Amino acid sequence: GRREIWKRSRGIYYVKEIPKEKGEFTCLRFGWPTKKLVPAGPSGTSHPCRGRSSTDNHPKHYTVINGIRDIEECKAICAAQTGDPCYDAEFGGCEPKCSGIEFSLGRCELWHVEIESVNPNVNGYTCLKFDMST
Repeated sequence: GRREIWKRSRGIYYVKEIPKEKGEFTCLRFGWPTKKLVPAGPSGTSHPCRGRSSTDNHPKHYTVINGIRDIEECKAICAAQTGDPCYDAEFGGCEPKCSGIEFSLGRCELWHVEIESVNPNVNGYTCLKFDMST
C-alpha cells in the first residue's frame, strides 16, 4: 500500500474526504488531540493568556505566528509541537513544546510555559491551554 509522511511545522490543518470508490485513506497526526485545548479563563470569556499572574506576559513565554486563517489552524500548529520539548538537546536543538494558545484574528501565540491566568481587563482573545484530564 501507499504511505505518505508529511513533515509540516504547522501541522495537518485540513483533511478532505475522498469518495470510497477512489480508495480508502487514513490521515493520522502526531501530537495531542486539539479537543484537549480548553478555555484557560472563566467559561464564556475572551481574555488574553498570561503566565503566573494576570500581568505576566513575557515575550519568552510564547512564539507569535502571523497570517493564521482561523483558530483551528492555530490549534493544529500547537498540537503538532507538543511532546518532548528537546528533540536533540545533545546538539543544541531544543524546541519548546506548546502548552496552549492565544488566538486573535490573523495572529496565534504558541505558549511554552504553563498558562495559569488571563488578563480580565482586555477582551477579544481566545486563550486555550492543554488539559489532559478532559
